[in-house]
Amino acid sequence: MHGYDRGMVGEIAQVNPRLAYWLLAADAQTPQVYSIRYVFASGAADTPGQAYLDQSISDDFWVHELIYQVRRPNAFAGSMWKAEIDVAYALNPYVDVTLNIQGGYARCEWMLNGVRTPIENIARPASSGQASSKLAWPFGWVMTFTQTVRGDFLLARALGPDEGTLEVILSFHGLRLGCQNWGGVTIEQARRWLHDNEGIRTPDRNVPVPGMPMGMQPERKP
Repeated sequence: MHGYDRGMVGEIAQVNPRLAYWLLAADAQTPQVYSIRYVFASGAADTPGQAYLDQSISDDFWVHELIYQVRRPNAFAGSMWKAEIDVAYALNPYVDVTLNIQGGYARCEWMLNGVRTPIENIARPASSGQASSKLAWPFGWVMTFTQTVRGDFLLARALGPDEGTLEVILSFHGLRLGCQNWGGVTIEQARRWLHDNEGIRTPDRNVPVPGMPMGMQPERKP
């Protein structure tokens, strides 16, 4: 399970049986980082830009968190305060972003945020130091084999004449699940496998919720 104890996998199974199944059943799970990089060559306010992941997803990939970095290599060059200025700037770089997940299995395309959002609202700045002890998506944001992410960026303020170019790197940190068949196992198949092979019981999502009108019942899962 590569660092994930049985108790954690059991908790995940209650919400996302399919993810719990692959954590136990797949081989060759390894840490993985994918990144989107964009350079604003123009310093004009409201300058748009678009970029994609540096590579498509090679195996189904469980996203743990998003981390961003902004770099202005020519800004305040030679100043004894450059390091401190860069760290402070990274906390509020005036860069907005929209993330569009594309490709992969049918019905897996979606937008993480429907309108442009400050990058610091959806990702942790690299300058904040150690990774969070808690996962941002503990019960499963899985990007599937061959998916990619399009980032639409917007520079929300004008850069000064001495700031030069602005480079934005948005990285997806997570676990490569070692499989390319996320959609090949249904939720019900995963539930049965977890019960029969690991003794992990999971809730039946097809049992009606007591007291809830049929028209308001959650969608049944295969």
